[in-house]
Amino acid sequence: MVSQSKIRQLWLVFCLATVGLAVLFHQPGDPRVKWRSNFARPTEPKLQIEKSARDYYVNAVARESKGDLDQALADYDESLRLDPANADVYVRRAVLRHSRGDFEKALSDYAEAIRIDPRNFYAFVNRARTWQAKEEWDKAADDYGMAIEINPNSDSAVAARATLWQQTEDTDQAIDDLSQAIRMNPQASDYYFRRAYFRHVKGESESALQDYAEAIRLDPANAQAYVNRAALRQSDGDVENALGDCDQAIRLNPRLALAYVARATIRYGQREFDLALEDFEQAFRLGSEEPAAYYARGIIWFSKGKFDDALADFERAVQLNPKHSAANVMRGFAQFAKDKASNSEVDSDGTEDTVRKLQSQDAGQSEPDR
Repeated sequence: MVSQSKIRQLWLVFCLATVGLAVLFHQPGDPRVKWRSNFARPTEPKLQIEKSARDYYVNAVARESKGDLDQALADYDESLRLDPANADVYVRRAVLRHSRGDFEKALSDYAEAIRIDPRNFYAFVNRARTWQAKEEWDKAADDYGMAIEINPNSDSAVAARATLWQQTEDTDQAIDDLSQAIRMNPQASDYYFRRAYFRHVKGESESALQDYAEAIRLDPANAQAYVNRAALRQSDGDVENALGDCDQAIRLNPRLALAYVARATIRYGQREFDLALEDFEQAFRLGSEEPAAYYARGIIWFSKGKFDDALADFERAVQLNPKHSAANVMRGFAQFAKDKASNSEVDSDGTEDTVRKLQSQDAGQSEPDR
């Protein structure tokens, strides 16, 4: 029988051995420790995981938003190579191709999207815009109609079709579509703004004023709405309020060239020529290329006897709009006046009469910006 003292000795030996092994195993710098730590993290190179069709699609959308269109197009191509049955990717690629002016390839993509998904709303509504760009009005109308049939609750599709009627100068149809869009979404200020334009063109001043007022109520920062309303008020003879609208537009957006053009035109009509010249100059500095603005400034130069400046402005007006008959006529007057000026044969009273007649012809012809 083993004595108690012998048992204690054996236990002590066991404990010392255990401690010694522990110290040996955890010794700093021991290569066995390093081996053990690496055991759970293999050093073999990771396999490259191939991108999915969705990965390429997401990348394409991100690159497109950043303006990297070439790489976006390449990613759409790769996404469709991996998943050739995805109608939505065909639509996205078609929209990109349209934006680059490649209408035929865009139409091909839309056709494929519709073949895969015959009721793809976005394929039809976007293809309609491509048909518009190609001036294929009937095909555009058909596609808008199909899009609206697929999604009759889409006020944006109905409003988009109004742009087609604008291009084909079908004012009544445009008003009808925008009225329908307003019934579907009465909080969309842009719909009132656009309908006001068509009502103005049609001569429905009161209805147009009401629409501009509602557009401004819903979007008080819409400077262009003030400019358009100013043109309407000017044509109705409400000069004071027209100038007020121009001033407000400029306060909202001091870089809106058309606001200066509108105010200059009103001042020109009031024979405040020096103030009008200041506004025209600011409009041109901001990049305005309005034929009517060059024409009106040409009239002012003509009235001041500055025939070279007048001729240059009339020339520019005709370059921008070859059908501007009044600018063509005045170009002839300016050239005649320039040729005769050195001989003092220009009748200043006749010049003034000409200006007054032209101003009276221009009165009431203001048209809103589209």
